[in-house]
Amino acid sequence: MGKEMNDRELLELAAKAVNLPYLKPTECYDGSLGLEVGTNLTKTLNWNPLDDNGDSFSLLICLGLTVSIDLSGNESDVWRYQQNHISICEAHGNDPYAATRRAIVRAAAEIGKEMK
Repeated sequence: MGKEMNDRELLELAAKAVNLPYLKPTECYDGSLGLEVGTNLTKTLNWNPLDDNGDSFSLLICLGLTVSIDLSGNESDVWRYQQNHISICEAHGNDPYAATRRAIVRAAAEIGKEMK
């Protein structure tokens, strides 16, 4: 098992997985991390599928991921059977939304890592 990735590494690899050019990491006024994405001509500030439902849903669709949310089992599972099989499980804790977003980003980061 490899080392655990930090949030910045997860976001950068997830952006790579969907061929989303990022310009630089950015920190929001609330201290949350994001990526400034786009090109030098068009920018979208603070792309962060770890915190944003819309950004994580876009990753899910773009990468053809499947998600299963088990509220009674207190976990979210995300997987992909295409090419190399990827399967990620994330415990909910107190926030099934955050756990599901993190599982999606972790799966996307694994896909991005394969693209090296």
